[in-house]
Amino acid sequence: MFISGIHAHKTDTSINNVISGNEIYDVEEGIDIKEDSSFNTIENNQIHGATDPNSGGINVRADENYIYNNRSYNNAGAGFRFGGDVSLALAAYNAGPAAVERYDGLPPYGETRRFVARVLDLVARTSAHPR
Repeated sequence: MFISGIHAHKTDTSINNVISGNEIYDVEEGIDIKEDSSFNTIENNQIHGATDPNSGGINVRADENYIYNNRSYNNAGAGFRFGGDVSLALAAYNAGPAAVERYDGLPPYGETRRFVARVLDLVARTSAHPR
């Protein structure tokens, strides 16, 4: 599916939906999973050029959603947002969303904390020295 110039998914509550195989271009935000939405599967999507700097290509602000194999390119804001916190999105990627929810934040796992710090450091160094 190709979507251009519209919100691909924007509802107040969604449960048990599958958002899969989309190429979404030049939108304010690509996929937005609202609070009170759960058990949605977001997989195999590509988001290009989301224009809202305070948003992300994929925003997930709810618990118990499954996010697999998505790509986000050239967005004004974050590529992926997990409750608006990039470090939590990275932790959810590394340790799983359930661990982030269980500890209500960054899990106390050494591997996850090192991963989050390493990626944030890389992003900071890359942003400070654009090519």
